[in-house]
Amino acid sequence: RGVPPPRRPVDVRARQWTDYGGGGAANGDGAPPRFTLASYNVLSQALLEAHFDELYGALRRTPAAAQWEPRSRVLLDELAALDADVFCLQEVDHPRLLGDFFEARGYGWHYLARTGGAGNDGCLTAYRRAAFDLAAPPVELRFRERGLRHNVCLILALAPARQDASAPRVCVANTHVLFNPKRGDVKLAQVREALAALASTSGADSPDASVAARARAVIAGDFNSAPDSAVYEFVRSARLDC
Repeated sequence: RGVPPPRRPVDVRARQWTDYGGGGAANGDGAPPRFTLASYNVLSQALLEAHFDELYGALRRTPAAAQWEPRSRVLLDELAALDADVFCLQEVDHPRLLGDFFEARGYGWHYLARTGGAGNDGCLTAYRRAAFDLAAPPVELRFRERGLRHNVCLILALAPARQDASAPRVCVANTHVLFNPKRGDVKLAQVREALAALASTSGADSPDASVAARARAVIAGDFNSAPDSAVYEFVRSARLDC
C-alpha cells in the first residue's frame, strides 16, 4: 500500500544525550569521515502479536499503539526526525515499506532476514547516498551455518562519497543476537563471529600494519545483553574471563 504519509514531527532533541567528545577527525585528505548512525530495534509486528499477553499487555489501554498501520506512521516519523547518515534496524518484518521510505529520501539499503525461528524478521541497514557509496558486496552472516541458531549479521563496507581514494572505508555491522536469557554462551559465540567477520571485512585483522591501522569499523544492533553480562565485557575489552 506504499509508504504512509508522515503525521507529526518527533523531537528527538528532547532526549537526554551523552557527549563523549572527540567525534572523529574532520573530513579531509585521508581522514576518516564524520557521520551519524542510528541503531533501532523497530519491534517486529509478528513478534509483538505473538507475545502480546506476556510482554505488551499494557498496550491494551492504547490499542492503536499495537496496530501496525498507526505504529508504522509514528515509526517513520521518528526515523525521518533522526535523519542519520546510516541506519541499523533490527526486527524488520516489513522491509519493502522501510526500503521505499529510505529510497525516497536518498538512501541505499540492504536487508538480511533471519533463517527461521520464532519470527520472519531481519536486519536492515540503510546509508545516505550523498555521504557514502557501497564499496563491496554486503557480507551476510547467517549464524545457523555455524550451528548458532537463526540470528544474522549484515555487514556493509561504505566508502565516503566524493573523497579522495585514500579516505578509509567504514565497515558497519548490524546484528540481532539471540534473546534467550539462559543461553549466554550462544550470544557470546554469535558476537564473536560477528566481530571476526567485521575485522576481516574492514581489514583490522590484516597482517599488513598499514592496512590494519586504517580500518574503521562500527558494530551496532540488539545484543539482548545487560551491562554486567559476558557479552558486554567481551565487546568492551576484547577479553573474557571464563
